[in-house]
Amino acid sequence: RTAAPLKIVQLSSRMAQYEGFQLEITGKDRDTMKNYIQSSHDIIVSALYNIDPLLDQMIASHLLTHENYCEIRTEKIPPQKARKLLEIVQLQMSDSDVWKFVECLKKCKHHYPRLKNWLAEDIGMFSNVANNTPFFISV
Repeated sequence: RTAAPLKIVQLSSRMAQYEGFQLEITGKDRDTMKNYIQSSHDIIVSALYNIDPLLDQMIASHLLTHENYCEIRTEKIPPQKARKLLEIVQLQMSDSDVWKFVECLKKCKHHYPRLKNWLAEDIGMFSNVANNTPFFISV
């Protein structure tokens, strides 16, 4: 007998929910958002031609330290600033902060029309509605 795929909504980088039950996400699935950002590096870099609105949102959300902000601002051209920001996101942020980073991008989406499709894919990908990724629960 084959188990049927379940629709699971991701609550955070470590937790998901199915019909009121919270499930811990472990292993490679836990790092999905970081992997997704890494695989989309070129799209994000090209879209962040004016990084200031995003930096402002990240500061308001307490995601950037003053030191990180200064590191990014010292870069001379927009692609270098975007690369520095993504480096900080990948190497210094916790899993939950990476999700908050994506939320900041969503809040600034009117500044970054090139990310419209990417952000829409993100919503579908991590709610498991758009791609119908099967999850199985062992009891």
